[in-house]
Amino acid sequence: MRATRRRLLMIPIAAAAALVLGACGGGDGGGDAGESDPSAETAASASGDPEARFITALETARIDTGDRDALVAQGKKACEGLKSGKSMSDLLNEASKKQGQEQMKALAVTGAAVGAFCPDQQSKLVPSGVPTAPADPTE
Repeated sequence: MRATRRRLLMIPIAAAAALVLGACGGGDGGGDAGESDPSAETAASASGDPEARFITALETARIDTGDRDALVAQGKKACEGLKSGKSMSDLLNEASKKQGQEQMKALAVTGAAVGAFCPDQQSKLVPSGVPTAPADPTE
């Protein structure tokens, strides 16, 4: 019960990541690009390459992007899952069980994937009726 509640409370984080990435449309060229060539990444992001935007979003979220091909495949699989009717909760459960992935990383991957690969699925990140955190924490 506690894990389900925590998972539901983390869904808005993924939604925010998708919305920010979707609104930006590409990278800003800033930030630490890790071990990769930042100029190549910036050029790819500026050209509208969704995979580069996806990786840049994960790096911005401080997610280890060492195995980029696996992350891209996971992101695209998350989009396929959402398109086929799976819920965000289903995707998080799968990522946790099958890949032994931490929930925060799974949220970041899914949120970045929606923003980069399937922005038409953004509405599915936060199910109706689930409260989201207020913009002003004093509310």
